[in-house]
Amino acid sequence: MKFLNKKNKICGLIAICFVTMLSFQIVSITTLNDPENVNIDENPKISATITGTKQWLNNTGFNTTDYWNKETNTDESFPDVNGTIDIDNELANFTVLGDIDTKMIDAPLNDGSWYKFENGIFRLPTQSYIDSRGCFVYHDWDENVDQTHNFPSVQWKKNVSMGFDMSEYNITSASLEVMFNASVFSSVDAPGDTASGGSGGWQSSIFDFAEFYVEISDVEGTFPSKVAYNRTRNLGFTYLSIEEKPIERLGSEAELIAALNGAFESDPNHSNFNITLGINIYCEDNDPSIDVDEWEALIIRSCNLTFTYEKLIDDFTSISWNQNGNNVSSLSPYPIVATRANLKFQYKIDKNWSVYTTKKNSELNIYLNDNPYPIPIKLIDINDTAFEEIDIDLTPPASDAGVNLSIEVLIKDEFGLDQPIIISIDNVTLDISYTIYDIPDPIVAGGGGGGGGRTIIRGEDYTPVVIGLVAGIIGLVAVFGAYQKHFKYPPLVRKIRKLKKKIKKGKTLKSLIVNPREEIIRDNFKLKTRHVLDEEFLQSEVSGKIAKTPKNGKIKKINEKGGK
Repeated sequence: MKFLNKKNKICGLIAICFVTMLSFQIVSITTLNDPENVNIDENPKISATITGTKQWLNNTGFNTTDYWNKETNTDESFPDVNGTIDIDNELANFTVLGDIDTKMIDAPLNDGSWYKFENGIFRLPTQSYIDSRGCFVYHDWDENVDQTHNFPSVQWKKNVSMGFDMSEYNITSASLEVMFNASVFSSVDAPGDTASGGSGGWQSSIFDFAEFYVEISDVEGTFPSKVAYNRTRNLGFTYLSIEEKPIERLGSEAELIAALNGAFESDPNHSNFNITLGINIYCEDNDPSIDVDEWEALIIRSCNLTFTYEKLIDDFTSISWNQNGNNVSSLSPYPIVATRANLKFQYKIDKNWSVYTTKKNSELNIYLNDNPYPIPIKLIDINDTAFEEIDIDLTPPASDAGVNLSIEVLIKDEFGLDQPIIISIDNVTLDISYTIYDIPDPIVAGGGGGGGGRTIIRGEDYTPVVIGLVAGIIGLVAVFGAYQKHFKYPPLVRKIRKLKKKIKKGKTLKSLIVNPREEIIRDNFKLKTRHVLDEEFLQSEVSGKIAKTPKNGKIKKINEKGGK
């Protein structure tokens, strides 16, 4: 009995071990399938490797202004680029700030903005002022009264202020129209005139004349440019008046633009210039007697200066949208390596770049941790009718470095742009694939932001072997236990043991018929006696030596020499 109890204890212990190991396997599998209940064993017994992919960016659809930072490289006082996040349309925009405007100086001359000045050393005419007719001059020269008053001059100046730095703009067109008229008395001498009363002794060189002109200069008048000029020749002989007409412009439109640019460049603020309207009179002493020249009315009627300018976009201006993310190592306390970085986003331009500028070098660039994608997207190639999508692999970031994505518009040429052009991006995603090494099993990768899949890769998986061994052990234990407790006893004994158990439990018993002991002995004696008689009978009938096989009872003759 003691032996049997010992065996039973061994079997029970083995069974408990098996159940414990099986429970451990079930808990491990359940934990791996439930990422919310992951506890890393501080003393792992088995190591594993995890690979996964995680979407790293926040606010990928630009439905808020959070997470994205704008960075520009431009003159902030006169920016060439700007960026906005359009929450309504869920877009991030890069805007190249093209602009166009027109300046017109065409107000009446008596609006109070024109001021009279002397022209250097020259004396003013007899009368000079501004009224509703314009800039008016009357001059009467009598050599008997004042011999030196034969070359008077007067100027009216107007300061024009743009209110901003014109070096940031490019003048594309300009026009100038200044109207004048004149009338004189016959005393004004011109080619063809004779001396008073037809007397001889007439003296002449250049005769009498008037000059009307327009200058553009810096505010100080240091570098004036004469842009329009008219000089009378026959006024006083062929005709005594000139109907209203424009002062002839000097040079081409390009020269007028150059005069304006020169004035702006000379101004410290690149914002101001002067317009000067001038009238000069020259009275030559032609009559040998007393010469009198009377200029009745010299009038500059109006001034209209108009020029158009567009925004000048500086080269190497840039704007970018950036997002900073956590280190890849923030995913796990175990060694981790980023194996791939895949970027996707949609992009579009609102106007065809080539229509507004011939410059082709500006581009859309992509950087991940300052590592550029080697193939930039040229702005001239971007579709202006529908969004396109880019799907590219970038250099994976180092595990201990933050993840910084930058999408940049870089202007690589200087050019004028008369309209804003907007480049838009949307649905920006950055998928980073990674591998975590030497991780205790079980473990589930975690980390903030985005989502992704994961795969557990084991170096060697011994689970099937362990389960097979445990199953074999439990089978052997079961067979050994069954033999020890049941099958090692004869059938009759097993029946008796079963009967005893039933008696102990008080169960109803079936009848069991057992032959008496004497009858069993008698039957056994009869059987053995019959076997002895059969052997004696056979010996008397057979001559020679015989052999009998143990099972089938066949008899084989053996000759006297020992052969078969």
